[in-house]
Amino acid sequence: MHNLYIFTLLASISPIYSQDNFKSNQQPLSKSGFNFNLSIPLNRINSSLRNRDLSNRVINGKVANFDDYPFAAFLYGTYENGGEACAGALIAPNVVVTAAHCFFDNKNTIFSTSKYLISVGSIQNIQNNSNRYSPSKIIVNPNYEASTGKNDVGLIILSKDVSSSIATPVKIYNKNVQDGMSATAAGWGVTSNSASASVSSTLNYVDINISSEKACSELNENWKSNDQYSICATVKDEKDTCYGDSGGPLITNISGSPLIIGVTSNGNAPGNSPRPLCAQEGGVAYYTNLNFYIDWISKESNIPVSQLVLNNDDNSITNNIPTNSSDSSTNNNNNSSNNPISKESSFADLASSQNSTNPMQPTSSTSQNSSNSSSTAKSFASLISTPSLNNYLFAITLFSILNLSYCL
Repeated sequence: MHNLYIFTLLASISPIYSQDNFKSNQQPLSKSGFNFNLSIPLNRINSSLRNRDLSNRVINGKVANFDDYPFAAFLYGTYENGGEACAGALIAPNVVVTAAHCFFDNKNTIFSTSKYLISVGSIQNIQNNSNRYSPSKIIVNPNYEASTGKNDVGLIILSKDVSSSIATPVKIYNKNVQDGMSATAAGWGVTSNSASASVSSTLNYVDINISSEKACSELNENWKSNDQYSICATVKDEKDTCYGDSGGPLITNISGSPLIIGVTSNGNAPGNSPRPLCAQEGGVAYYTNLNFYIDWISKESNIPVSQLVLNNDDNSITNNIPTNSSDSSTNNNNNSSNNPISKESSFADLASSQNSTNPMQPTSSTSQNSSNSSSTAKSFASLISTPSLNNYLFAITLFSILNLSYCL
């Protein structure tokens, strides 16, 4: 069975980024044959951040502009002689979404809120960003499975709101994910496969190739579809997220507005290495699909779904909804295979609009033109209220025949 790797960077760092306590600290989480190698050796953070090549970020990515990622959050949990670096995204003034595995320390226990810090409002990591916040609550999805990576999503409720002058929340993309749709992933993770690579000083982004290729299921037998809990991206042009990018946002752009599709979860590459290489041809990365968890996020954050997603009336978003359904008449509020079962509220606005007055339905005055109160007239009125040309022609023919029979 292939080994999944988690992009978490377990940095041997004492709070905050002391130079004197660095060591290699490997803490595998072995369950059901999966070995999660959560750590890599690190250099001292200060020396590693100086004189770095800013053109090579994530893996073959670029330095991000703050205006493109004003919601990006750097997460840092501390424990004795060590710590863990992740990324996340601000989705409300006091709520950050990230990967669930970012909340577990070197003993596989959830960090206490007193041992966790979040920085926002800058592309710099927490070392050079004074906009730091503490959590009042850390929430792990109750169905999270460390052994498979399923339901790898968590929330941080901040102790105070982030001012809009510092950072801006991002809305959740609540539509179907398509192969080939434009997307970027961002994070502060390592920028190479070197064993001495360390956390990046700046936020970086990389283009992501969302795909349903065979490798997605071959390298993770639990992956089924991009419209379920996990989104698959195959390595293209040696571009990839890597260790330390966990929890970072997967972003698409609709009419100039960034929307978060998911958060970086884990990945794999061909072979049986306990530490798979990032950006390797044939490799894949998996991102937790936030559309699958909107209702849970709404419940735990106490924020209505309508405030977490972009308005469903935005017609530009509907262009990203696949139309290759075998039944073209299937609408979005049906339990079709294109829609995860937990996403029914995502399409509440669309469903309500379908219950509005049908412009092709006869008005009361039109109905009164058929003064005959017989069942034939009622059937005719019922038929012509249906916006179908076939039904309309059938109704006209039926009415003519019955009228002719009556005259005879």
